[in-house]
Amino acid sequence: MKYNTAFPSERLKPFIKNFWGIENQLSPAESYVHRIIPSALPELILYIDKKPASLGRTMEDNLLINGQQNHFYDLLISENLDVFSILFEPPGLYHFFDIPLNELFNQSMPLKYLNKDLATE
Repeated sequence: MKYNTAFPSERLKPFIKNFWGIENQLSPAESYVHRIIPSALPELILYIDKKPASLGRTMEDNLLINGQQNHFYDLLISENLDVFSILFEPPGLYHFFDIPLNELFNQSMPLKYLNKDLATE
C-alpha cells in the first residue's frame, strides 16, 4: 500500500489541512476490512476507480463529501483501491460549499448533490 500526503499552499492553509492519497493493489482472492476512525475534520474524497463496499454507511458515488464524524464505520476492500482526498480544517469546507456543516454530520454525501457542475468537471 502506498500512502502519500501533501500540504496546501499558504493561501489555502486556513481552509485545508492536507491532501492524501492511497494506492493499494490486491491479489484477486485478497480482501480486508478497513476501519474509518471518527474525525472532526470534513473531507472531499474521490475513489478513482471503484469505491469499496461500506459496512454500516451508504456511499452512493465515487466523489463524496464526508462530514464530521463521531462514530467509526468499516470499508470492505476487495479490489484495488485508489483514493484521493482533501482534508479540510473544521470550518474550511464551508468556504467552498454553501451548506450548513451540521447537515453533513456523520454523512457521506455525493458531491453532485451539492454542486453538480463541479462534480461533472
